[in-house]
Amino acid sequence: MTANGWAMQRLADILGEAVEVAAILETTSLGAAYFAGQAVGFYGDNATLAETWTPAKVYEPAMGAAEREARYAGWLEAVDRVRSRGA
Repeated sequence: MTANGWAMQRLADILGEAVEVAAILETTSLGAAYFAGQAVGFYGDNATLAETWTPAKVYEPAMGAAEREARYAGWLEAVDRVRSRGA
């Protein structure tokens, strides 16, 4: 998903927050390796590891708050309609 620029921009817009994409795509595996390394004393604490973080790309929100709220309200209405049909 992080390779999809449209999805990452949309996520930033919907959250109203910057979204950072990791430089290493296998971040989950890297995190597991870091935890294992911490367990045996090879790596320092979380703050030390956090200092090594460098995003490959940062997506800044471009959608205004009013549009974000309107789209969210529309999504809630759609979910409500789907739930009403199943009852």
